[in-house]
Amino acid sequence: MSLIKCACIDTLYTELDWKECFYAEKKDGFGAVGILGLEDP
Repeated sequence: MSLIKCACIDTLYTELDWKECFYAEKKDGFGAVGILGLEDP
């Protein structure tokens, strides 16, 4: 069984624009994304 690293972009990348969060998590090696809130910050 292999595990996929997941990032909660709402709390991890607070200094970035909403779309930039997805690029940052990919660049940092995360294979999945968690989102706490669905509203655009």
